[in-house]
Amino acid sequence: MTLPIPPDAQGLLIRTDFTDDAAWETFRKTLQRHLDDYRATMMFLDDRAHDGLTPGGLVRLAEGDEDLAIAFLVDGEALRDPEYPVIAVDLSDEPGRAFRVIADEVFSVQTNLDLATTDFADFARTAGRGGVYRGGA
Repeated sequence: MTLPIPPDAQGLLIRTDFTDDAAWETFRKTLQRHLDDYRATMMFLDDRAHDGLTPGGLVRLAEGDEDLAIAFLVDGEALRDPEYPVIAVDLSDEPGRAFRVIADEVFSVQTNLDLATTDFADFARTAGRGGVYRGGA
């Protein structure tokens, strides 16, 4: 199995928990509202083949693909928390390094990494309470 490469200016967000379809739809709508505020887009992968995918598993899937530097995983914890803290996974500099980022900040993380204004390690270092990035890198 390989991962699709999102078109320019899009991030890749992968659903890894399939226990609550209603929570997934609420999450998608919430994230889409944040993306719409920035006129941004995100490629959503909603495929049961990714059920239970971990950061390590994502690194193995993306191995050899130099076009994909980061992806976001939506697990059960992200779907249960009102801030929707998805897992940002580094696929480039330190493959497998991960931190959580709330839905409000996903686009900021994606954009700053794309523009190389902030690197993955900076975001990971500034993740606060519970290892969750809530802005301010």
